[in-house]
Amino acid sequence: PLVPDDAVAAESESIRDVVGQIRRAVLEDRPIIIRHSATADGYVGGAALERAALPLIRERHERSDAEYHYVDRRPLEGDVYGLDDATTDVSRMLSDQQRHDENLPLLVFVAVGGTAESLDGFEMLDIYDAPRVVIDTVVEASIDAAVDAAIAPRTEATAVDIADGTTRGPTASALAATVGAHVNEDVRQDLKHLPAVSYRGGIPPAYAEAAEETGHDEQTVREMREAVALE
Repeated sequence: PLVPDDAVAAESESIRDVVGQIRRAVLEDRPIIIRHSATADGYVGGAALERAALPLIRERHERSDAEYHYVDRRPLEGDVYGLDDATTDVSRMLSDQQRHDENLPLLVFVAVGGTAESLDGFEMLDIYDAPRVVIDTVVEASIDAAVDAAIAPRTEATAVDIADGTTRGPTASALAATVGAHVNEDVRQDLKHLPAVSYRGGIPPAYAEAAEETGHDEQTVREMREAVALE
């Protein structure tokens, strides 16, 4: 984990599976489509994965525009990946395959897609054998069976204490930033402040300290979160 967090550490096997899927996509020249909720948690988690993948893609491809072909972030309204969203993605990936001879993409879902309402969308992707992974605060059993890998904090894991004495599990961004740090160890320091940005109503001390170490005090983190949420 980026910081001591038992709830994240408990998901080490799932994190390894998702990291493997992303690194494999880079090596197979498979585009990575990051679908995230239009929330601060979704944007921050999606940005963490994008930050990790881009340098690997630049190293692998000589073309200056390779990053525009192999990484794309597409926000989703709400937290459900529906048939309309899946239809849009399928249409684009089939068009790119025909026009540019691209491999089918890996779709990575951040802070979205964890509940059974997204099952229809995932089943459409399955028709075309498009690989998919989910990083969310909750992943229901039906979704876990419908994707190639998934991460969500288990309820029995110990959550991190926050200042008012309550406990809170990791956000999707805390999980996604941890994934990003293992996809590309070189960007770990760049990602350490991001989980703090995703927490509202009290940042767990370990994440607040990690942000402080990278030059992002509590006020800066709050302003970043508010700016992303407003946008």
